[in-house]
Formats: sequence, structure tokens, C-alpha cells
Amino acid sequence: TPSHNITSEKRSLTIDGQNLAGTVSHQLSGESKESLLFRIHALKKDKLSTALQSYLSDNNVRYAVTQLQTSDLNDRNNELNIDYRLNYKDAVSGFGDELYLDMDFRKEMEDATINTDKRTQDVLFPYKQHLISETELTIPPGYKIKGLASGLKIDNPGYSFSILYKTLPEKLIYRKEIIIKRTLLKKADFNTWNSSIQQLRKCYNEQVTLTKK
Repeated sequence: TPSHNITSEKRSLTIDGQNLAGTVSHQLSGESKESLLFRIHALKKDKLSTALQSYLSDNNVRYAVTQLQTSDLNDRNNELNIDYRLNYKDAVSGFGDELYLDMDFRKEMEDATINTDKRTQDVLFPYKQHLISETELTIPPGYKIKGLASGLKIDNPGYSFSILYKTLPEKLIYRKEIIIKRTLLKKADFNTWNSSIQQLRKCYNEQVTLTKK
């Protein structure tokens, strides 16, 4: 089931000038863990750390990973844990009294639109999976949230996409869940899938705005 193949990522971040900085924790289980371990173990042992940093940053040079710690990379029986400090450079832009920031670094499935003119067969995903991503942002002193996107809720028999914004005192929570419930996406469902991806992409492109009090 998707719950056997979980990729979970939690971030606790603050704004540091034009950067976002803080701590990040990953937990991977099942096929999600095995897929990552297969990729990094295909390299020489002295390149494992570099391979992990490339995976965590998605090869983004502005996503700086330091103080990287992991559970045993040779343990196939338990979930994989990864912890590190993050400094995401130039993730915050400002104009006048306002700050603009992107709460989602990865934007999974942003480019998952299917070309219905060329694709003639059903799509088979590698495995069922459950992706959970949560970012807790500390609102800097003297600022307040000006506006939030409405989020997203799509629940189909084969998959579901959810994006939720939640405000707490001096905090903003961004939570995303992507669940692939069935590995087979039939050709008859391509248009519905593409519409869902379009909505997901639109939600990804909406920034959070902070303004001075």
C-alpha cells in the first residue's frame, strides 16, 4: 500500500536576509527508501555523501546542505533517517514593505503532464507511494502574513494531491501530501490526470507574501 512507501520531509525554517535557514529531517520507508539506497550504493563509498547532498538539493546549487547525518545506510530493515542544516540562498525577495517567498522547494510532479497526442499506452508508476512534506516558517518580528493561497484538495481513486496552509502565532505551516494509490494510470484517465497536474502546478506557483505591520 502507499503507507508502506513513505517519503516524509519536515523543515523548520527562519528568514535570514534573502535566505531561508534551519533544520530538515527526512524519513523514507519501503520502496522509497530502497530506490534511494540503490542509487547511492551504485557509486563508490567515498562519493556517498556527495550523492546524498545532490539528492537532497535536487542539484540546486542554492540549496546548501551542511551537518548531514543519516541512520545506517546498510540497514535494509528499518526506515532511513536523514537530518541536516539548510541554507536556501536567495529564496526570499523583497519589494517595499513586502517579502515574497516560495514555500515549496521540490514541486514534485510539476512536469508530470502526459502528452496525449504522442502517448498511446497506459502509464505504469514504479510503485505506490505516499509523499508528505511539511514546512514550519517562523514569521520575522515586525511582519505579518498578507495573504495565503487557497491550497489544493484533489482525491481520485488512483491518486490524491493535497496542499494546506495553516497559521499559528508567529508561525506559518505549509503541508503537502501526494499519494499514488494505484500504479496503473489508464489512457482514458489522462485528461483528468493532466487537469490535476495543472491545478497542482498553479498552486506551486503561488507565493506567500509577508508585509510589515
